Amino acid sequence: MRLILHSLEARRSTNTGRIAGLILENSSIDYHGRQDAPITDSFQPTPGYLPVLLYPDGAREISALANETLPIELIVPDGNWNQAARIGKRIHSLKDLEHVRLPALQPIHVLRRGGPDRLGTCEAIFRALGLLEGQEIELELLAQLAMFARSMLGERGRRTGREASKRNPWKSKNQSQAKSDLS
Repeated sequence: MRLILHSLEARRSTNTGRIAGLILENSSIDYHGRQDAPITDSFQPTPGYLPVLLYPDGAREISALANETLPIELIVPDGNWNQAARIGKRIHSLKDLEHVRLPALQPIHVLRRGGPDRLGTCEAIFRALGLLEGQEIELELLAQLAMFARSMLGERGRRTGREASKRNPWKSKNQSQAKSDLS
């Protein structure tokens, strides 16, 4: 997975794409929007992989790629909706990539509220990997995201303990129980 993170979003404590980049093996984070180091022309997909751009306007659902012979390089723009849309248009090597999307999913919203159909970047990445590599991986990654969210929100003094359990589908404090809560 390659995350293309907008430089303004990188500073936000609520940025979940960065979490995915830290959790996932074989992932990297490229920064877009920095005046001193633009990646507009230098970004190139990894040779030997089938690069696809995960974005809500994708013509094909990502699950259709599950039987591809080449390994998938999931490229994910990360920023607010406007920043993410511009990333796909401004980086020349991304313009011709196939855009793939997730199927309609009920967002979990462990960190913040968005529209009824909007997923945070980390949740979208983990769900995409679940469709490509299996639900067990997805559940493990989502449980890690939930633990991170509880910890972060607890440090901020918001939605902790009993109140968080009411809103959060992962009620337990350990990953194995959190995974079973999702099943």
